[in-house]
Amino acid sequence: AQVPMLLENVVLAPFPFINKDKITDKEYYNVSVIIEDEDDKKFMDGMSMDILKETTANSKDLIGKKTALKILAAKFKHILKYSKEDAELIKKGEPSKYKPRVDISVPKYDEKFNFVFINAKGEEQPQEDYSDFKTANPDAKYDVKFTIRHLWFGNKLTIKLVLNEIKVVSSTNNN
Repeated sequence: AQVPMLLENVVLAPFPFINKDKITDKEYYNVSVIIEDEDDKKFMDGMSMDILKETTANSKDLIGKKTALKILAAKFKHILKYSKEDAELIKKGEPSKYKPRVDISVPKYDEKFNFVFINAKGEEQPQEDYSDFKTANPDAKYDVKFTIRHLWFGNKLTIKLVLNEIKVVSSTNNN
């Protein structure tokens, strides 16, 4: 089952919406939400740990063999993301310099996005306009609806988050 989620009144990391895969040179799209609210951080961290524990408990059915928590934890990519420098600080028991983020994928199928972009007036906008809006409004705050789509077990155990809707709550020009 897909699990819907909502982060309200959040800012986005200053990363581009449109990216290029270094190996395939294909474009991919994502939104990185900065988690400033401590309750959101605790919730996301707790959810990440619950998913890891459930995956371990059901590892025989999910990945084909019974696997210990310690082994899966070493391969697990948490929902909360930190810079490499901050990850090292956290391993040492020190606080991070920056707030964590949640990376949300924005798939494009048959040349079409499958998310809703709503301006601050509550009007639906073309999805293709989002990238330009984000670039022109780095101070904007958003309500971000997304879904936990699936778990993927390869070299790493990852959780796929997919954007459903991004609504502008406030920006300099309030479009």
